[in-house]
Amino acid sequence: ELAPAGLEFFKWWANKHNGGVLPEEGEVFYSRRLLDKVKEAWGKWTSDTARHTFLSNAVALNIQSKGTWADRAGHTEETFNRYYQAALHPTKAKAYFALRPSHIKVG
Repeated sequence: ELAPAGLEFFKWWANKHNGGVLPEEGEVFYSRRLLDKVKEAWGKWTSDTARHTFLSNAVALNIQSKGTWADRAGHTEETFNRYYQAALHPTKAKAYFALRPSHIKVG
């Protein structure tokens, strides 16, 4: 799944690092060093933070997915419901999906 905000981040990356060209195949480069800086600055990052954040916000807004969210998350329905039944407030989820590269100061 790629939210519209995710596409904006890809466009930002392409403009900054790839001559404005969005990749159409292969892997997308990311900076491990930048990711490590984000993790260190926040101090609460775990290996599943990005996935859990996306899912929590998507569930809060009842965003539809291809297949079930449990399948997309790699969980059984029971596990998914245990972790995601207490959804975030929709206002917070809308703010998450409204985030754009222009909102973030990157080093």
